[in-house]
Amino acid sequence: MKKKLIIGLVIAALFITYSARVYYVNATSLKVVKVEYEVGQTVEYKDFLYTLKSTKILNVDELNQEFKLKIRNDLYDVKYIVSEIEMEYTGDKDSSQCLLLNANFQSGAWSNGESADAFFQMNTNSMKLEKGKKYTFYTAGGLGKIMFTDDDWKKVNNMKFELVIATYPEEIVLKCN
Repeated sequence: MKKKLIIGLVIAALFITYSARVYYVNATSLKVVKVEYEVGQTVEYKDFLYTLKSTKILNVDELNQEFKLKIRNDLYDVKYIVSEIEMEYTGDKDSSQCLLLNANFQSGAWSNGESADAFFQMNTNSMKLEKGKKYTFYTAGGLGKIMFTDDDWKKVNNMKFELVIATYPEEIVLKCN
């Protein structure tokens, strides 16, 4: 009986200690601030200037035709959200690699990374950016019908989307529409 009581007290003490630590860490940690930029506004992040020029939603046939791509669509109904982004390297070196492949599209609870296949087909120019020179890149995120309810899929072309280029210490968001 005493042994069960002691084990119960030890478990309770460990739980209380753990809970107090979790509370302390959450209470004292830095809060992520969401910073939003409209289409046409410029944001500086990690030695780059980003300006979202435009965004549109295209089905696979439209995407392939407009950008002369070879994206297949034989698995399920899919569209792509495509953003045109102007970038300029402003760092200390003569040049740097494009960091755009780390971006994600989101709308409400939905989120998806960009399609690397489409990215490299749409951007045949070098990924190397020279200091002070502006470059235009296109990025595309897949919008599969299986990711949405039937009602949401019917209105996906009118949904509000964001392109997230950073999540910490600030969430940097380019509002697509």
